[in-house]
Amino acid sequence: MSSRSIIRSSALLLLLGLLAFSATAHAQCCVVADNGSGTATLPPITTGASCIYLGTSEITAGLPAGTTIQIVMSFGFFINQNEYAGGWLGGTVSEWDGLCEMQMTGTGVLTGFSHTVQIPLNGPRTT
Repeated sequence: MSSRSIIRSSALLLLLGLLAFSATAHAQCCVVADNGSGTATLPPITTGASCIYLGTSEITAGLPAGTTIQIVMSFGFFINQNEYAGGWLGGTVSEWDGLCEMQMTGTGVLTGFSHTVQIPLNGPRTT
C-alpha cells in the first residue's frame, strides 16, 4: 500500500468519524415535528427544561500553563415564543426568551474553582 493511499484511507476514516460525532451531537438536540404549515416552530415550544442544547468550551488565555476553566453550557428553557408573518423573504419572524447557563470548573492552579453563570436571552434584537 502506497503512502498516498494510506493518507487517503486515514482521511476517509477521519471524515467518517467526524460525521458520526456530528450525528451523535445532533441527536441530543430536539426533534421538532411539522407545525402544519410545512415547517417547524423554532425554538421548540417546551415546558421548562425538556429541550436543552448542550455544548462545552474552555478558557486558557491568560492562565498559567496547565490551567484551564472548563465550561459546560446549556441553552434552553424557552418561553414567550411568538411567530408571525414577516421576514425578508415573506416568511415568518420568531421571537422568544431563553436561558444560557454556563457551569465553570477550574483545573490546574484553579482546582476547586466552581461558578455558575446564567444569562437571560431574547430575540430577535434590532437596532
